[in-house]
Amino acid sequence: YAKRGDTEKAYSTYQKSIDLLKTHYEQDHPKLALTYNCLGALYYTERKYFQAYWAFNNALKIREKTEPKTNSLTAYCFYNISLCNQQIKDLKQAYYYYQKFLAHKRRNLDPEEMEDEVMEIYQNDLQRIIKEVEVRDYKDESMINFVY
Repeated sequence: YAKRGDTEKAYSTYQKSIDLLKTHYEQDHPKLALTYNCLGALYYTERKYFQAYWAFNNALKIREKTEPKTNSLTAYCFYNISLCNQQIKDLKQAYYYYQKFLAHKRRNLDPEEMEDEVMEIYQNDLQRIIKEVEVRDYKDESMINFVY
């Protein structure tokens, strides 16, 4: 529906899916996390960042309970929440969740997957967040010199 421009129908469909999943599965079923994540992506695309944050956070809570610690979907929940926080100008939280995303990626990828190019992209994203943060809030050098 969203691709056809009918976002209200898309929101309604996701909400019905969430309600249906809650009646047929446990409250922390991975399918529910996936649906929350899709809803969050729709909200984010529509620039409804507080709603996107809510949906991504719900997905994260479920994933942290049910998925193995090596699951990359959990890492991307951190990333999505960081993006929402950047948009609503809560830069401390954006920085916090982006660090969690990077730590998860570093901890769970094989060395072959940790190509310098990919890590450079992540590092550039982190530096962009830091630049947005007021200097007075981050005078501690250890927070700025993030090491892989």
